[in-house]
Amino acid sequence: MSGKAIPMGRTRPASNPWLTIRAGDWTWKVLQAHVSNPDQRYASWLCEVESPYTQGCPDMGDTYIADVVGFIIQRDPEVPDEALPRHLRGDGWQQWRDANIPGGE
Repeated sequence: MSGKAIPMGRTRPASNPWLTIRAGDWTWKVLQAHVSNPDQRYASWLCEVESPYTQGCPDMGDTYIADVVGFIIQRDPEVPDEALPRHLRGDGWQQWRDANIPGGE
């Protein structure tokens, strides 16, 4: 196989995700990326998802990246900006962190 490695291409456990994204009662933990371009059509991530529909028991499976909305509340330092889809880039996650986590840490 040739070419560049896929950022977030190695599977991680839910206790150590690449990213954690929150929107209201929904939380996505990104455990693996399947493509290097997160903005391409039908691009997906392996995620552990908690929502009002999972009744306290997270569900795990492939999720279209375009369906993941909200703010990044945790990001591994190894995740480059280009591994994030356009709709999650920027300082939105930092604004959420600063407003919801004392000290912004």
